[in-house]
Amino acid sequence: GADVVFVAGCELSLFMKGILEGATSFDRIGVLMSPWRLLKYTIRKGSFHKRLNAFLSKAVNVIREHFHGQVTYASGTWENVNWDLFDIVSADHYRDVNNDKRYREQLRAYFKHGKPVVITEFGCCTYEGAQDRGGFGWNVVDHGHSPKRLGEGIVRDEQVQVRYMRELFDIFQEEGVDGAFWFTFAMPSYPYDEEPAFNLDTASYSVVRTFKDGRTGGVYPGMPWDTKASFAALGELYDRP
Repeated sequence: GADVVFVAGCELSLFMKGILEGATSFDRIGVLMSPWRLLKYTIRKGSFHKRLNAFLSKAVNVIREHFHGQVTYASGTWENVNWDLFDIVSADHYRDVNNDKRYREQLRAYFKHGKPVVITEFGCCTYEGAQDRGGFGWNVVDHGHSPKRLGEGIVRDEQVQVRYMRELFDIFQEEGVDGAFWFTFAMPSYPYDEEPAFNLDTASYSVVRTFKDGRTGGVYPGMPWDTKASFAALGELYDRP
């Protein structure tokens, strides 16, 4: 069978309590995005990178007691991980307007460890301009409105996803990346709606649109989703030699 790789967590500074200040992942994102708050927290508690690596060291020791394959960690680009602990260097590496010119340079830095490099997340939402928002493209939904709706001026465009996907696949192949995983297959929390303002799938990274009303898809009958343009594009890209 295929080799299995153990992924020892994903962006734990955000998704686990105790590495960064904050009761929820959204609180911790707020700390990370505020240089002044992050500086104050670092002065008070010390480097969050040290806490992260201390946890990862303990976790990897336990993992290797029970699992004898390769181990990696799906890191955020803001995390300084001790890659000596792992067999594969992995990063959730999105391209956006802020790192567009430096994306290849940032990617190449992961190769300095002399280990295989895998992109454990990359992706783009399904609207005009989403390519510039990268990993924060989802943040155009008005959660204060009932029901939830898209912000003003959001225009659905499935080809934005396709172009982003193809461009980054080309970069990964040219730079020698060993593997890349699109984020994500489905986002049922952002379901499809015929009314554009309430079509939360537009703000999703998924390659399928999920239905909320019991409908099923036409391409794969019986499934509670239907394919987007990026579904076929992803299949074509993974079929490359």
